[in-house]
Amino acid sequence: EGPSGPIEIGHLELAAPAYTRADLSLRASVEPHEAPQGQLGDLIIKIVDIEGPIHVDEIARRIAAAFGKARTGGRIVDATMRALQAAQKRSDNRLRRIGQFVLTDEQLATPPVRDRRAETGTILKAEYLPPMEIAAAAARIRAESGLMSPEEMTKAVARLLGFQRVGPDLSEAIL
Repeated sequence: EGPSGPIEIGHLELAAPAYTRADLSLRASVEPHEAPQGQLGDLIIKIVDIEGPIHVDEIARRIAAAFGKARTGGRIVDATMRALQAAQKRSDNRLRRIGQFVLTDEQLATPPVRDRRAETGTILKAEYLPPMEIAAAAARIRAESGLMSPEEMTKAVARLLGFQRVGPDLSEAIL
């Protein structure tokens, strides 16, 4: 029996590696905003190496967590932003900031496509999905399956990124 009608996306044999979260913890006796800027910068570079492209808010969350904090307050966000700017001025800087996302040169050249199925929390918010990762996912799907309607493409991209359903926010982020 020959194939008829549109390809079912469920049959697309595309898989992405699981999203890896930067789980760093420091033995710190100071508050994150009191830590030396260079130390925060090193931490940011580690976080981005593991998790880039990553939204700046998520970087602040990882820093808070590394210091054993459950929440990200304004001071932590400010300290993160200052440390990020300082890290970008270093001579060995490999970080790029595009809009609200931070990534390395390598990640910019070949953005990772990651499956967030096992993730929880803010990382699953549409606004935290890196546009370059969405574009990379779409390019992979296009290469595998050729043309499809925008609606099917949105669903396929969402599925590859590990989302089971596509709400309005997600579909807007992907389009």
